[in-house]
Amino acid sequence: MLRLPFRKPKQSQTDFSPPPLPVPLINRRVRRLQVGLVIGVGVGLFCVALILLGVLNRYESRAADFFYRARAPSGQVVLILIDDKTVENYDWPPERPTQVGLLFALLRAQPKVIVLDFAYFDPSAPMEDEMLAAMLRRADKIVQPVIGIEATRYPNVSQQFPAFDVILTPASTLRTPNTILAHSMIYPDLDGVVRRVPLAIDTPGARFPAVGFAALALYQDREPKIEIQNNQVVFNGKPVPLDDSGQVLLNFVKRDAITTLSYADVVQGKVDYGLLRDKIVLVGPKNSVVHESYAVPLSISNAPSSNVEIQADLIETLTSGIFLRNQDRTSLIAEALLVAVIAGVTLTQLPWLYAAALALAYVVLYLLYAFQRFDSGIISTPLYVGLALGLAYALAMLYRYLSEERGRALVARVFLGIVSPETAHQVVAQYERGALALAGGRREATVLCVGLRELTGLSDALAPEVLIDLLNKYTARVLEVVFRWDGSVNKVGNNIVVVWNLPLDHPDHVRRAVNAAFEIVHALDRLQSKERHIGVSLGIATGTAIAGQLSVSARTDYTVIGEVVTVAERVSIMAGDNQVLIDPAAYDHIRDEFETREVHTIRVRGKKEPLVIREVIEQVRATL
Repeated sequence: MLRLPFRKPKQSQTDFSPPPLPVPLINRRVRRLQVGLVIGVGVGLFCVALILLGVLNRYESRAADFFYRARAPSGQVVLILIDDKTVENYDWPPERPTQVGLLFALLRAQPKVIVLDFAYFDPSAPMEDEMLAAMLRRADKIVQPVIGIEATRYPNVSQQFPAFDVILTPASTLRTPNTILAHSMIYPDLDGVVRRVPLAIDTPGARFPAVGFAALALYQDREPKIEIQNNQVVFNGKPVPLDDSGQVLLNFVKRDAITTLSYADVVQGKVDYGLLRDKIVLVGPKNSVVHESYAVPLSISNAPSSNVEIQADLIETLTSGIFLRNQDRTSLIAEALLVAVIAGVTLTQLPWLYAAALALAYVVLYLLYAFQRFDSGIISTPLYVGLALGLAYALAMLYRYLSEERGRALVARVFLGIVSPETAHQVVAQYERGALALAGGRREATVLCVGLRELTGLSDALAPEVLIDLLNKYTARVLEVVFRWDGSVNKVGNNIVVVWNLPLDHPDHVRRAVNAAFEIVHALDRLQSKERHIGVSLGIATGTAIAGQLSVSARTDYTVIGEVVTVAERVSIMAGDNQVLIDPAAYDHIRDEFETREVHTIRVRGKKEPLVIREVIEQVRATL
């Protein structure tokens, strides 16, 4: 037989592998699924209620503006703006002779349609009116605006155009035979943003198409007649969808891509007139004097738009044949419910950081889907999807915090300092798997009691701060060894009580305790060469222990109690300096690994026979 010196055995990675998936973990996942479903359905129903009640209607369009993407214009439209330079040179509105000069220049350029987005409603000097009318008659096709008087507007009727009892029209002397009258009315949405225009307005006995509609019809050599059927208008063989007020959603174009000229420059011959040939020319104001400007979706432009620019958007929308519709309420409800349920069920399964990443992934997927829908003519409403995701995430994380994260933090706080950091991580992982019973558990454990001797004498000989410093050094050295052997500290003081096989599984718990005891002896021997001598006695006992979370006021500890702790303390008292004693139960576990000898017997309440206490010899038995 060969005797080998004591050493810590190598531990394989599988020694502390987690146990098979416990039933509590399965139950926890099922519970998360159930709670997530409740969260999802609850959030979904809340969003449905908001949709049906219309509480957030005024915010829906603002959220949907994110999906608008300006298109390239067709190139058929040229804008001539009465800008600040024009007002400075010719005043506002331009005098009739100035208007004659503009029309003379336009006639030289030969545009196909001229749209005048401002009108002279009152007659002027007969000669001036006649000169202007003569110039208007020379044009091929002229569109002049009419304006409905809001005070005479009839109540809105579903699936009908806005109707007025009285409208303003150009002076009768200026309404030439080649003139088409069209309205230039614009009604912003509730949030002040223009997203649509009425395709026509009605007056008793007459219907006036929008300026943009009339201009494009004339450009295509068609009569600008307009009829509404089934809440839509047919244009060029394609149905143009309207809302309940007879308005069409605009498919905006890039503002800076439309050819734009200054009225003053055109009158003064400072432009390339070739840009106007065979085009639709819209003439209208955009200056600081005329407060006729409108906000458009921010994704289109941050600057306000003039009436003529919005009419240009109408022309481009009709030209493209790509007509927009707002998402219908049925699909909006289904979308909000689906997103809420998916988010509730999945986000509850993940910690907050992973859940946030998944929620962000959902947002990205929805945006891709919504942009694709916009290309097909459907304007998605992201407000309720975003609300559903946000609420589901918040409630899921609140549930995880209250039911799990708070418990995980408590476990980490309870075991911090009584086990090594690595063991603490394993304990938290065991808690997450549902395999750690903080409320209380009973199992076999091995307890090591390390008694620091001679403290009473030193307390009289040393100053308190010196004694405490010395005690801290000895205690730190003991805990360093204990943590290397994965022990859990149950008590620190004159006696340091350490436990194995709680809270983690240690099949070799007795061997660990014995090896740790001898390593403590060696560590303290090295310390005593530098510090005052403090003797140490070590007692080990194995038996059934009860462990659990003990809360008193604001303090929470993980405590091990039972007869085995009492026996270990009694055995430690019996031990001599640097002597390691064990009880019979511990001996039964290591009789084939360590040499021992009988040294004492003790009586324990409830047992008829005394316990034989053995001293462990510091040698490990092995054979070649």
